[in-house]
Amino acid sequence: MTRRKPHFWTAEEVAELIALNAAGKTIKEMARRLGVSEQHVKTKRTALGIRSPNYPVCRRLWTTEEVAELIAINAAGGTAREAAERLGMTTRAIYAKSSALGIFWGKGRARTAVVDMLERQRPQDRPTPPDRVCLRCRKPFKPGWRTNYICRPCTALNKHVIEDDDYHVVGLR
Repeated sequence: MTRRKPHFWTAEEVAELIALNAAGKTIKEMARRLGVSEQHVKTKRTALGIRSPNYPVCRRLWTTEEVAELIAINAAGGTAREAAERLGMTTRAIYAKSSALGIFWGKGRARTAVVDMLERQRPQDRPTPPDRVCLRCRKPFKPGWRTNYICRPCTALNKHVIEDDDYHVVGLR
């Protein structure tokens, strides 16, 4: 097996590659025109950071209406292809957003993770934290959340003291 001689790109070849790429030529046509392999053309384009002018670069953010419609289509038993057609996107974009939201497509799919998450966040389902003793004044109080260890009056007093002293603590100001 003989090894091919390495190809070193000249400035003229690079300029021609850029021009052919801008003209929308295929990799095969560029390789034939430059007298190199298709892999050489692909590698050089990647190294130069240029893409085909036909490469889709239209990434945009999803609107809340589109996300709501995606969830509704999934809940109604629709497919990812139907969602793509209705929303005017590719199925790949639908699958990517669905994955980020925890939505599953196909037969026998589980309930969406989004619906499960919303149901878990209902206040009536959350257990109330046990009564605690304030770490500052040592009086018993009912915490509003499970990581609350200082009662409301002491929290307000702490904020007042900090504002008076012009002392800044991250998260309290």
